[in-house]
Amino acid sequence: MTSSGNGEFVIPRTLALFSGNVISMYHSLFDYDFFGGFCPVFDGALLKPTLLLVAVAAYTEIPKGDKLILRGLKFHGYHGVHPEERVLGQKFLVDVDAWMDLQAAGNSDDLSDTVSYTAIYRISKEIVEGTPHNLIESVAQLIASTTLSKFPEISAVRVQVGKPHVAVIGPIDYLGVEIIRHRKNEGQS
Repeated sequence: MTSSGNGEFVIPRTLALFSGNVISMYHSLFDYDFFGGFCPVFDGALLKPTLLLVAVAAYTEIPKGDKLILRGLKFHGYHGVHPEERVLGQKFLVDVDAWMDLQAAGNSDDLSDTVSYTAIYRISKEIVEGTPHNLIESVAQLIASTTLSKFPEISAVRVQVGKPHVAVIGPIDYLGVEIIRHRKNEGQS
């Protein structure tokens, strides 16, 4: 993060994208003065130093470095709290990022120096198509914890589980959850 010289901050694009959600939440929580609309002191402000620090602190929790990427995995499962979800099932979308050092594999061009992404795919498939859970949070947690326990070389994992066919009014791509688990946290959460 650098200063542009005119009092504005220049931040990395990824931080800007991430902090956009934090900024929106900040405005919705703190800009309303409850006595007549939005407070003119805060209305329209994009970045505040304290908010920027919160966004930077949250941003540093996202793992950095090399990662295996699995996108758009589609499975049919029977997760949910409603009886029809347990009987009929539905499509689930899964994305997984697994952070590990890929330099040795890049240098050697040898599969034994990495984790095969097909192994992570199989873990995801077995869990989503396996034993039903009430919550997709449980499904995501099981994918993350199984991946970390089977592959000690993976330092962190991000799992996103989405349901594209949910009973909501309005157009959506999907609704879902995203979790990030670090090896140091696994077993404690």
